[in-house]
Amino acid sequence: MIPVDLNVEELRLAVVAREKALTRRLRYLRRGGAKRIKVFSDRPEPAIAKRLGDRIIGRIPDGDDLKGVQVLFVAGLDPDETLKLVQMARRRRILVNCDGPTDKSDIHMPSVVRRGDLTVSISTSGVSPILANRLRKKLTKEYGKEWEQHVKDLAKARDVWLASGASPKELTKMINAMIDERDWLP
Repeated sequence: MIPVDLNVEELRLAVVAREKALTRRLRYLRRGGAKRIKVFSDRPEPAIAKRLGDRIIGRIPDGDDLKGVQVLFVAGLDPDETLKLVQMARRRRILVNCDGPTDKSDIHMPSVVRRGDLTVSISTSGVSPILANRLRKKLTKEYGKEWEQHVKDLAKARDVWLASGASPKELTKMINAMIDERDWLP
């Protein structure tokens, strides 16, 4: 596995899911900044169906429905339905994340702690989501909401130092000094 962060703001995503799995996937993607999400569900939860209205396509997609999609998220379906969608997506060179067997996913969704621009992700490559979730809960306590401001402060200072002509080596030294002076890390 190679950990990467996807900038999902401009990517064309699709979610195929049912009931609570649909709600969880949409929440995860929106928190990550996703805006262009094509939603398929033949059984959405009533609250999400009401909120999204006719933006939900009320069925499982066929191949033509996936035209232009770059990343597909599949959850809450039967194993045979999931496998069929994975195969369909792969033929179209679409990256896939699906619940179930980890060998069917091209990408895995880590557990995430978000503090503004600071994102801490925990992944077990899909083999132990429960462990990843427990570690996320621990890190959520250790890295509180104050970290959003810490990152903003570092960004402002970095911009000033860059504008004044600081070299990469000097920048590294100044950022480390700022972190140490403010005693942000144990």
